[in-house]
Amino acid sequence: PVFAIVGASAALTGMIISSQVLTANARLATGLELSAIAVVVLGGTPLSGGQATMVGTLLGALLISMINNGLNLMNVPIFYQELTVGVLMLGALALSMRGIDLRSLLRRNA
Repeated sequence: PVFAIVGASAALTGMIISSQVLTANARLATGLELSAIAVVVLGGTPLSGGQATMVGTLLGALLISMINNGLNLMNVPIFYQELTVGVLMLGALALSMRGIDLRSLLRRNA
């Protein structure tokens, strides 16, 4: 059932993106791989293996969307937007590799 859900989600995503640009093209979402990986990493999924949470992934998507939207509103070139996402992802990876979990940091400070 998991693969069916993923396939249906990919199909729905393709339809949404195609409806936004009013065309269908196989290369339409090329270049979004960095953002997709960054969403998952910022959502708290360890790349060394482990469990992801739906809430964490949604929060990661919200964070990336807010950052990209803010940078778009400030007319920042796309290169620097992708650079910002990459730096955020590297920071999250560095914290993950050091064994620092942001949830535990937030619990400790609260």
